Amino acid sequence: MLLFVVKRLLNIPIMFLLSTLLAFMIIQAGPGNPADLQAFGNDRYGKQEVMRFIAEFGLDKPVMVQYLEWLGRAVTGNLGRSLETRREVSDTMRSPVFNSILLATSSLLVVFLIATLIGVYSAVFENSLFDRIINAASYVFLGLPSFFLAILFVLAILELGWRGIRIVPIGGMTSDNFDNLSPVTQVLDVLWHMLAPMLCIALSQVALYARLLRSQMIEFLADDFVRTAKAKGLPTREVYFKHALRNALIPFVAGIGGLLPALIGGAGLVEVVFNWPGITNVMLNALAVKDFFLFTGLVSVSILILIVGNVLADVLLAVVDPRIRYQ
Repeated sequence: MLLFVVKRLLNIPIMFLLSTLLAFMIIQAGPGNPADLQAFGNDRYGKQEVMRFIAEFGLDKPVMVQYLEWLGRAVTGNLGRSLETRREVSDTMRSPVFNSILLATSSLLVVFLIATLIGVYSAVFENSLFDRIINAASYVFLGLPSFFLAILFVLAILELGWRGIRIVPIGGMTSDNFDNLSPVTQVLDVLWHMLAPMLCIALSQVALYARLLRSQMIEFLADDFVRTAKAKGLPTREVYFKHALRNALIPFVAGIGGLLPALIGGAGLVEVVFNWPGITNVMLNALAVKDFFLFTGLVSVSILILIVGNVLADVLLAVVDPRIRYQ
């Protein structure tokens, strides 16, 4: 297993090189010049300031030379400076990346818990009223994009607010008096603000994995090893959760590698709707002002999350299914 993990991690340099090169070339190929965009609407930004800006960031050099210089710094941990704020890219994106990962991992936990409970219950009580309601609801949530669901959430919360019922906030990550709260209350305040966007991101995935787990559970509950476990007099809970569920979870665990990056990507427009201070707002602004270094840094982090997620999925898959052995 250790050798397998090491081999997977050795792929990081190649994926990092290809993805960052592609991101750098794409944003450079877009219309507009970052120096002109910085000067737009700023009367104090004259021709000399524009030339100084170009020289400071080496924008007068060929694109490939700019990328190689950036890459040489990046391998030492220096992702450069933001063209817009002049701050280090690592400092600029630290908070947004953390906020997006927090939202995505929380959504992943919700997906796992709720999908498992719904999938098992629907399989055990197949064709019951609950099972039929869940099947109908899953089709609805699978067909709704997460950003559209977020808009519906906002409209519903506003409607309740006009009626004097305040459930959850619909903007930002913290309350106005956040700095005056105790550490425990601060954590609860963040969770309170995170509840609505987290549910919007998780609901479609819950619908997908609950249906997948239900079908897997129904299949395994009819298998010989489950009937044997029941014949031996094992408790029903142990039969369902230890024998059937462990095997039914294999497809879910195998999909974790792509689910975490997918949740982070799917959180994009949801973050915009709920004004969550995550990666998306920073990336959209970087694209608008052609901030090469900030945009490429965010792409780098996304690639690392994807690789780590896939390695984690492979490790968990071996834990869930003892038959799997990696060389």
